[in-house]
Amino acid sequence: MVTTQHTYTLTDLAELPDDSPIYDILGGVYVVRNIPDVNHALSRMELADFLFDAQNAGFGYVFSDTTAVALDYPARGEAAVYVSHPDLFFVRHEREQIIAHRVIEGAPDLIVEILSPSTRDEHARGGKLWQAYELHGVPHYWIVDNDHRTIALYALAGDPYQAGSYGPATLLGRGDTLTSPLFPTLSLPVARLFQNVRDRRRR
Repeated sequence: MVTTQHTYTLTDLAELPDDSPIYDILGGVYVVRNIPDVNHALSRMELADFLFDAQNAGFGYVFSDTTAVALDYPARGEAAVYVSHPDLFFVRHEREQIIAHRVIEGAPDLIVEILSPSTRDEHARGGKLWQAYELHGVPHYWIVDNDHRTIALYALAGDPYQAGSYGPATLLGRGDTLTSPLFPTLSLPVARLFQNVRDRRRR
């Protein structure tokens, strides 16, 4: 039996029901996500507060996974085949033209992903989401690991918003302070990021 695999694009976004599950489109493949755990929400809220401070300070705009990012929109428009829903992301004030009514039309300046068992491999170096963010030149990529209470900061080598590669991680733990060149006047103690995260229960 011959089957035809549908190539999903940004156009399909409008046809999905409002109560559709969390998903990404990676290279035209529709990927459904599991609902993350409580720790995921706890660390995300702390980091969201930090990014909202950056927004209120006038550095740009913070968004969550309720907003889609069409990474390849500048090249493909409505036919974009890389549409992700990062846990958190930030667009600098100088690039607010990519903020459209329905989606973000291009690579954000910062993407933050919080690891969960179902997405750990995709966020690892060489994973599907890692490759998508490199391919479309996301300048800053942060990966939060609740299990180890760390946040890994990656910066793109080469011109931003073009295909590049991420260098070695700057790995921060609970005794460190998170800063970024995107909002140089702000900082966040990493211990605060994980202050409400709970140890996994042992069976």
